[in-house]
Amino acid sequence: MRKEEKTLKRQLMKSVFIMLGLVMVLFMAGMVSALTEFSSKTTFFAAFLIVGLIEVVYMSRKGLWSEYGFDINSHKSMKLILLSPLMVIAMIPIFAGIDNGLNLLDIIYIIVYMLIVAFVEEVLYRGIILSNLKTKSVKFGIIGSAVMFGLSHLITASSGKALLDVLFLIIMALTVGIILGLIIIYTGNIYICIAYHFINNVCVSISRSYGIADKAISYAVLLLLIIYAFVLYSKLKNDEQSDLNIIE
Repeated sequence: MRKEEKTLKRQLMKSVFIMLGLVMVLFMAGMVSALTEFSSKTTFFAAFLIVGLIEVVYMSRKGLWSEYGFDINSHKSMKLILLSPLMVIAMIPIFAGIDNGLNLLDIIYIIVYMLIVAFVEEVLYRGIILSNLKTKSVKFGIIGSAVMFGLSHLITASSGKALLDVLFLIIMALTVGIILGLIIIYTGNIYICIAYHFINNVCVSISRSYGIADKAISYAVLLLLIIYAFVLYSKLKNDEQSDLNIIE
């Protein structure tokens, strides 16, 4: 086996173990909630907070903040007009209205919790895992990290769901993963990915149930994301200043 193949295999296995590590932590959080009096809100908040702190310590000790996109002075920028549709799509769920059952403490909890979740998952998938996998190629890094992003959500969120709902979940997570992978490769800035992830999760969490229209809105969001992914890829591929010319 050539050295390049050994390196790729090692990076791939490392990425899989990292993904499974997060899944295991969340599984344990669910178990603690089921076996004790602690609510799932408390256990999952604690789980993500612990993982987030581990990521902070890891990046600080290894000096990887800039490498993973935490560089506000990055010379790579993206026109606002190219990003604004993504942020609008993220806010679509609240068009159905805000959940009237939420109080101020619920909203504060959602905001803080979803900020931690967005940080943890973006560092993990668009930072650590994408960086590991792009040693083969940028295209492999984007697609590989998106697949792992989708698999982790499938494992943790598909229990008891109908086959069509599981398929929807897979396609949604893959599409979002590819979009965010394209963005961080082009901009070198993970803040944009965290912002989208945060806004999307908050809007979904505070939106009220809209009954029959629920699936219709969800499918509309997925369709818009798929269209956006193709437009974004085409735009970045044709941009002479982009690094995406190596994605072939």
